Amino acid sequence: GGRGRAAGAGDTVVLKDLKDHLKHAAKVGAALKKHSNASLSLTFLKELITQSKDCIGEPEISDLIKALNVLKNEKLQAAKRKVKGQAQKSKKDTAKKKGKYTAFIGVLVMGSFIIPMAQYFWYVRDDDSSDKFFAQKSAPAPPPVEEKKPFWKR
Repeated sequence: GGRGRAAGAGDTVVLKDLKDHLKHAAKVGAALKKHSNASLSLTFLKELITQSKDCIGEPEISDLIKALNVLKNEKLQAAKRKVKGQAQKSKKDTAKKKGKYTAFIGVLVMGSFIIPMAQYFWYVRDDDSSDKFFAQKSAPAPPPVEEKKPFWKR
């Protein structure tokens, strides 16, 4: 095709050097991104590899596999970061809710002491046994115990 116009589906693409290969790869990559259909992109790449099998050797296939593994690992890491980011709350949310939860825990702790004491005092409110106990006069002292003499002094 001529300068400045897009290559059509039936046009012959001339690839003379590395610059031409990279230029056309960038154009094809941009076109694949533009339509963003993963199934069509995969079909295109499979067909490209199949049609190029006669000029691709074992070392090039190994390099292609390495490149695909790197791409796969990058995608997995991005997915993990996305999931991890969704699971984490922002500092603002955490700080905002910290006061609420601190107050809630404080109420529970205080309630665990105050409520049982209130129940106890309610239970013994009419009980005057402690007043009777403290109002008692002291009991008379017991009589002194006579000292027993040992049997040999009897």
